[in-house]
Amino acid sequence: INRLAVLAEGDQITLLVNNNAIAQVTDDSFAAGSVGLAAGTFDEDQLAVAFDNFDLWVLGESEAATPAPALATLDSAAIAGQIAAIRQTEPMFADDFRRNTGIWLDPEDNDATFAFAAGAYRVTVDAPHIIPGSTGDITVDNFLLEVDAAQRSGPGGQYGLSFRRVDDANFYLYAITPTGLYSFGKMVEGEWRELITWTESDAILQGEGEVNRLGVLADGAIFTLLVNDQPVAQFEDGSFASGQIALTAGAFDETGVEVEFDNLAIWTLE
Repeated sequence: INRLAVLAEGDQITLLVNNNAIAQVTDDSFAAGSVGLAAGTFDEDQLAVAFDNFDLWVLGESEAATPAPALATLDSAAIAGQIAAIRQTEPMFADDFRRNTGIWLDPEDNDATFAFAAGAYRVTVDAPHIIPGSTGDITVDNFLLEVDAAQRSGPGGQYGLSFRRVDDANFYLYAITPTGLYSFGKMVEGEWRELITWTESDAILQGEGEVNRLGVLADGAIFTLLVNDQPVAQFEDGSFASGQIALTAGAFDETGVEVEFDNLAIWTLE
Protein backbone atom coordinates (compact mmCIF):
# COMPACT_ATOMS: atom_id res chain seq x y z
CA ILE A 1 0.00 0.00 0.00
CA ASN A 2 1.32 3.42 -0.96
CA ARG A 3 0.02 6.65 0.58
CA LEU A 4 -0.35 9.16 -2.26
CA ALA A 5 -0.65 12.88 -1.61
CA VAL A 6 -0.76 16.18 -3.45
CA LEU A 7 -0.15 19.55 -1.81
CA ALA A 8 -1.50 22.36 -4.01
CA GLU A 9 -0.56 25.87 -2.86
CA GLY A 10 -1.28 28.50 -5.47
CA ASP A 11 0.71 27.54 -8.56
CA GLN A 12 3.08 25.25 -6.61
CA ILE A 13 2.23 21.54 -6.69
CA THR A 14 4.12 19.09 -4.46
CA LEU A 15 3.81 15.33 -5.09
CA LEU A 16 4.30 12.93 -2.18
CA VAL A 17 4.53 9.16 -1.69
CA ASN A 18 4.47 7.70 1.83
CA ASN A 19 5.11 11.13 3.38
CA ASN A 20 8.15 11.76 1.17
CA ALA A 21 8.13 14.66 -1.29
CA ILE A 22 9.32 13.30 -4.65
CA ALA A 23 8.76 16.32 -6.92
CA GLN A 24 7.61 19.93 -6.96
CA VAL A 25 6.44 21.84 -10.02
CA THR A 26 5.08 25.31 -10.74
CA ASP A 27 2.07 25.53 -13.06
CA ASP A 28 -0.86 27.97 -13.13
CA SER A 29 -3.02 26.34 -15.83
CA PHE A 30 -5.90 25.56 -13.45
CA ALA A 31 -6.69 27.56 -10.33
CA ALA A 32 -9.51 25.36 -8.94
CA GLY A 33 -11.56 22.27 -9.69
CA SER A 34 -12.80 18.93 -8.43
CA VAL A 35 -10.71 15.95 -7.31
CA GLY A 36 -10.92 12.35 -8.46
CA LEU A 37 -9.44 8.88 -8.07
CA ALA A 38 -7.83 7.48 -11.22
CA ALA A 39 -6.49 4.14 -12.43
CA GLY A 40 -5.21 3.14 -15.85
CA THR A 41 -3.42 0.47 -17.82
CA PHE A 42 -0.46 0.52 -20.18
CA ASP A 43 -0.20 -2.35 -22.69
CA GLU A 44 -2.42 -4.91 -20.93
CA ASP A 45 -5.92 -4.90 -19.43
CA GLN A 46 -7.48 -6.57 -16.34
CA LEU A 47 -6.27 -4.00 -13.79
CA ALA A 48 -7.83 -3.76 -10.31
CA VAL A 49 -6.94 -0.89 -7.96
CA ALA A 50 -8.33 -0.24 -4.47
CA PHE A 51 -8.40 3.13 -2.70
CA ASP A 52 -8.96 3.72 1.02
CA ASN A 53 -8.57 6.32 3.78
CA PHE A 54 -9.17 9.38 1.63
CA ASP A 55 -8.52 12.76 3.31
CA LEU A 56 -8.84 16.29 1.93
CA TRP A 57 -7.81 19.49 3.71
CA VAL A 58 -8.58 22.97 2.37
CA LEU A 59 -5.77 25.42 3.07
CA GLY A 60 -6.52 28.78 4.59
CA GLU A 61 -5.49 31.99 2.89
CA SER A 62 -2.32 32.36 4.94
CA GLU A 63 -1.35 28.73 4.38
CA ALA A 64 -1.95 28.87 0.66
CA ALA A 65 0.16 31.97 0.13
CA THR A 66 3.01 30.96 -2.15
CA PRO A 67 6.39 31.83 -0.59
CA ALA A 68 9.07 33.68 -2.49
CA PRO A 69 11.04 31.17 -4.57
CA ALA A 70 14.38 29.83 -3.49
CA LEU A 71 17.19 31.58 -5.30
CA ALA A 72 17.80 29.51 -8.42
CA THR A 73 21.58 29.78 -8.79
CA LEU A 74 24.09 28.95 -6.06
CA ASP A 75 27.47 30.61 -6.61
CA SER A 76 29.37 28.02 -4.58
CA ALA A 77 32.77 29.64 -5.14
CA ALA A 78 31.58 33.06 -3.96
CA ILE A 79 29.84 31.53 -0.94
CA ALA A 80 32.96 29.54 -0.03
CA GLY A 81 35.07 32.69 -0.24
CA GLN A 82 32.69 34.66 1.93
CA ILE A 83 32.57 31.93 4.57
CA ALA A 84 36.36 31.50 4.56
CA ALA A 85 36.77 35.22 5.21
CA ILE A 86 34.27 35.12 8.08
CA ARG A 87 36.06 32.17 9.69
CA GLN A 88 39.30 34.14 9.74
CA THR A 89 37.72 36.39 12.36
CA GLU A 90 37.05 35.58 16.00
CA PRO A 91 33.60 34.06 16.62
CA MET A 92 31.35 36.06 18.92
CA PHE A 93 30.46 32.83 20.71
CA ALA A 94 31.64 29.21 20.66
CA ASP A 95 30.63 26.20 22.73
CA ASP A 96 32.14 22.71 22.92
CA PHE A 97 29.43 21.65 25.41
CA ARG A 98 31.91 20.15 27.87
CA ARG A 99 30.09 21.94 30.67
CA ASN A 100 26.89 23.85 31.21
CA THR A 101 27.71 27.55 30.82
CA GLY A 102 24.12 28.60 31.43
CA ILE A 103 23.71 29.87 27.87
CA TRP A 104 21.26 27.15 26.80
CA LEU A 105 17.81 27.39 28.31
CA ASP A 106 16.28 24.17 29.62
CA PRO A 107 12.68 24.18 28.30
CA GLU A 108 9.90 22.85 30.47
CA ASP A 109 8.84 20.09 28.08
CA ASN A 110 7.47 16.77 29.31
CA ASP A 111 8.01 15.23 25.87
CA ALA A 112 11.73 16.03 25.53
CA THR A 113 14.85 16.01 27.68
CA PHE A 114 17.94 18.21 27.33
CA ALA A 115 21.28 17.28 28.87
CA PHE A 116 25.03 17.85 28.71
CA ALA A 117 26.54 14.39 28.27
CA ALA A 118 29.88 13.00 27.06
CA GLY A 119 31.07 16.39 25.85
CA ALA A 120 27.98 17.11 23.77
CA TYR A 121 24.49 18.58 24.13
CA ARG A 122 21.88 15.82 23.92
CA VAL A 123 18.20 16.20 23.02
CA THR A 124 15.87 13.22 23.39
CA VAL A 125 12.35 13.42 21.93
CA ASP A 126 9.69 11.21 23.52
CA ALA A 127 6.57 12.20 21.55
CA PRO A 128 5.71 12.00 17.84
CA HIS A 129 5.29 14.97 15.52
CA ILE A 130 7.06 17.55 17.67
CA ILE A 131 10.25 19.60 17.18
CA PRO A 132 11.38 20.87 20.58
CA GLY A 133 14.38 23.18 20.83
CA SER A 134 16.77 24.59 23.39
CA THR A 135 17.17 28.33 22.92
CA GLY A 136 20.52 30.01 23.48
CA ASP A 137 20.63 33.29 25.36
CA ILE A 138 22.13 35.00 22.29
CA THR A 139 20.37 37.53 20.04
CA VAL A 140 21.85 38.22 16.58
CA ASP A 141 20.72 39.57 13.23
CA ASN A 142 23.35 38.86 10.52
CA PHE A 143 25.61 35.92 11.24
CA LEU A 144 27.28 32.64 10.29
CA LEU A 145 26.18 29.82 12.59
CA GLU A 146 27.71 26.33 12.51
CA VAL A 147 27.34 23.22 14.65
CA ASP A 148 28.12 19.49 14.47
CA ALA A 149 25.01 17.32 14.83
CA ALA A 150 24.13 13.64 14.65
CA GLN A 151 21.21 11.38 15.44
CA ARG A 152 22.67 8.84 17.85
CA SER A 153 19.72 6.48 18.28
CA GLY A 154 16.02 6.00 17.73
CA PRO A 155 13.75 5.84 14.69
CA GLY A 156 13.98 8.23 11.77
CA GLY A 157 13.90 11.80 13.02
CA GLN A 158 15.18 15.27 12.19
CA TYR A 159 17.54 17.81 13.70
CA GLY A 160 18.62 21.33 12.93
CA LEU A 161 18.86 25.00 13.76
CA SER A 162 16.20 27.55 14.63
CA PHE A 163 17.27 31.17 14.23
CA ARG A 164 16.05 34.77 14.32
CA ARG A 165 13.76 33.37 16.95
CA VAL A 166 11.49 36.14 18.24
CA ASP A 167 9.53 33.76 20.48
CA ASP A 168 8.06 30.25 20.35
CA ALA A 169 5.54 31.36 17.71
CA ASN A 170 7.87 33.27 15.36
CA PHE A 171 11.13 31.87 13.98
CA TYR A 172 12.96 30.21 11.09
CA LEU A 173 13.86 26.50 11.13
CA TYR A 174 16.44 24.63 9.04
CA ALA A 175 16.47 20.86 9.53
CA ILE A 176 17.91 17.68 8.02
CA THR A 177 17.23 13.96 8.41
CA PRO A 178 19.70 11.05 8.68
CA THR A 179 18.16 9.76 5.45
CA GLY A 180 19.61 12.65 3.43
CA LEU A 181 16.80 15.24 3.30
CA TYR A 182 16.73 18.90 4.28
CA SER A 183 13.94 21.47 4.68
CA PHE A 184 13.49 25.13 5.57
CA GLY A 185 10.45 26.91 6.94
CA LYS A 186 9.16 29.51 9.34
CA MET A 187 6.63 29.83 12.12
CA VAL A 188 4.60 33.05 11.90
CA GLU A 189 2.22 33.82 14.77
CA GLY A 190 2.04 30.10 15.53
CA GLU A 191 1.30 29.02 11.94
CA TRP A 192 3.88 26.85 10.16
CA ARG A 193 4.83 27.87 6.62
CA GLU A 194 7.06 25.59 4.57
CA LEU A 195 9.53 27.53 2.42
CA ILE A 196 11.59 24.62 1.09
CA THR A 197 9.95 21.21 1.22
CA TRP A 198 11.94 18.10 2.19
CA THR A 199 14.61 17.83 -0.50
CA GLU A 200 17.35 15.25 -1.05
CA SER A 201 21.00 16.33 -0.87
CA ASP A 202 24.17 14.31 -1.46
CA ALA A 203 25.97 16.66 0.95
CA ILE A 204 24.23 15.02 3.94
CA LEU A 205 26.03 12.05 5.49
CA GLN A 206 23.37 9.40 5.98
CA GLY A 207 22.88 6.91 8.78
CA GLU A 208 22.65 6.73 12.55
CA GLY A 209 25.66 8.28 14.25
CA GLU A 210 26.91 10.14 11.19
CA VAL A 211 28.00 13.67 12.13
CA ASN A 212 26.89 16.49 9.83
CA ARG A 213 28.21 20.03 10.11
CA LEU A 214 25.16 22.28 9.75
CA GLY A 215 25.48 25.94 8.84
CA VAL A 216 23.32 29.00 8.27
CA LEU A 217 24.63 32.21 6.74
CA ALA A 218 22.06 34.95 7.42
CA ASP A 219 22.85 38.17 5.57
CA GLY A 220 19.91 40.54 5.56
CA ALA A 221 16.97 38.72 3.98
CA ILE A 222 19.20 36.15 2.21
CA PHE A 223 19.74 32.81 3.93
CA THR A 224 22.32 30.28 2.75
CA LEU A 225 21.86 26.76 4.12
CA LEU A 226 24.97 24.60 4.41
CA VAL A 227 25.80 20.97 5.15
CA ASN A 228 29.41 19.88 5.60
CA ASP A 229 30.67 23.16 4.09
CA GLN A 230 28.52 22.72 0.98
CA PRO A 231 25.72 25.20 0.21
CA VAL A 232 22.52 23.25 -0.47
CA ALA A 233 20.07 26.15 -0.89
CA GLN A 234 19.57 29.89 -0.69
CA PHE A 235 16.30 31.59 0.18
CA GLU A 236 15.11 35.18 0.46
CA ASP A 237 12.61 36.12 3.16
CA GLY A 238 12.26 39.24 5.29
CA SER A 239 9.86 38.10 8.00
CA PHE A 240 12.29 38.32 10.93
CA ALA A 241 15.31 40.63 11.10
CA SER A 242 16.78 39.48 14.41
CA GLY A 243 16.30 36.95 17.17
CA GLN A 244 17.77 34.13 19.23
CA ILE A 245 19.15 30.79 18.03
CA ALA A 246 18.07 27.31 19.11
CA LEU A 247 19.17 23.69 18.70
CA THR A 248 16.26 21.49 17.65
CA ALA A 249 15.46 17.81 17.30
CA GLY A 250 12.21 16.20 16.21
CA ALA A 251 10.33 12.97 15.74
CA PHE A 252 8.00 11.97 12.95
CA ASP A 253 5.70 8.98 13.63
CA GLU A 254 7.80 7.23 16.29
CA THR A 255 9.41 8.40 19.53
CA GLY A 256 12.81 7.95 21.13
CA VAL A 257 14.85 10.15 18.78
CA GLU A 258 18.19 11.07 20.37
CA VAL A 259 20.34 13.81 18.82
CA GLU A 260 23.66 15.28 19.94
CA PHE A 261 25.15 18.70 19.13
CA ASP A 262 28.78 19.75 19.48
CA ASN A 263 31.35 22.37 18.43
CA LEU A 264 29.01 25.29 17.90
CA ALA A 265 30.35 28.62 16.65
CA ILE A 266 28.67 31.84 15.62
CA TRP A 267 30.21 34.84 13.89
CA THR A 268 28.45 38.17 13.45
CA LEU A 269 28.73 39.91 10.08
CA GLU A 270 30.06 43.43 9.65
